[in-house]
Amino acid sequence: SAGVTKFLEEFIDALEPHLPWRRKPTQKTGTKQDDPTQKVPAELQTNDWCLSLQLEGASAVWAGVDMLLQMSMLEEQADEDENDDSTTTTTTTSTAKGPQTNRKRTKVAVAGTSYHGPPSTSFGAKAPLWTKPHQLTYPAPRVQDMENFETEDDKVAYEEELYEQFSTFLEQHAHQVGVILFEPQWGSSQAAMPWPK
Repeated sequence: SAGVTKFLEEFIDALEPHLPWRRKPTQKTGTKQDDPTQKVPAELQTNDWCLSLQLEGASAVWAGVDMLLQMSMLEEQADEDENDDSTTTTTTTSTAKGPQTNRKRTKVAVAGTSYHGPPSTSFGAKAPLWTKPHQLTYPAPRVQDMENFETEDDKVAYEEELYEQFSTFLEQHAHQVGVILFEPQWGSSQAAMPWPK
């Protein structure tokens, strides 16, 4: 929005010290082991960051996906420019908003039982009214499967199979996926479960 609350800048300033690459060693020991920045790649320790702050579920997911796809578009273009300084290898089409690179990784991957808003117009596994060609679904834990476990071995075997299926999904679709959505809890539909630690 062009108009934002006057408290937004104060909120962002209060958030910044909690970013992973901004944290300092703890006062108790001051050792490097207590400094999370030691585990953050150097390329992520930067002042160049942004915040997407949304107050509503489905549109918040859309906003996050949109931002990530735009970022990946810029990264792809930067990589292409770096790898080919003399010859342009990508084709462009003229649009009302200017040239646009023909992207390769434009799809969004969602869990096979996910729910991120009204199913016909939001990201998520269900599509009762029309198809969602911009989506791909990956295998994820399901409540109905885990209710049938009789032993711990059943659970282990189920998890191993899921990881194998997920790895296969990545191998087959990594060249298409620009964003992948993970649902960290059951969600309002209680259709998915967390990945095992």
